[in-house]
Amino acid sequence: MASSLHGLLGRRHPQGDTVVLLLSDLVTNSVRHSGSGLPGQTVTVTVCSEGGIIRVEVIDRSGPTVPVLQPGDVEAEDSRGLGLVDALAARWGFEQHGDHGTVLRACTGDTCR
Repeated sequence: MASSLHGLLGRRHPQGDTVVLLLSDLVTNSVRHSGSGLPGQTVTVTVCSEGGIIRVEVIDRSGPTVPVLQPGDVEAEDSRGLGLVDALAARWGFEQHGDHGTVLRACTGDTCR
């Protein structure tokens, strides 16, 4: 995934490494916490770059819960992902579409809306 993103954005893009981390976490959450982790299911990834803003979007098969930002615990081995997304992204959020899927979005850039 990282090499594909660097290929899309260019290896020297100033937000490239941040976008790789954001996307990695969003995909990992989708696979772990939704029906997309089941055999034969999918996760769809979209990356758009325009005018200094990079938007990443992950669409999964939904799960029993919605994404929730957990309080940080330095001793925890998991549940830190959305904290990382919250710290790195200018904005992030999600939309749930019933049992059909959850769309997780994050963007970087000073004018991200």
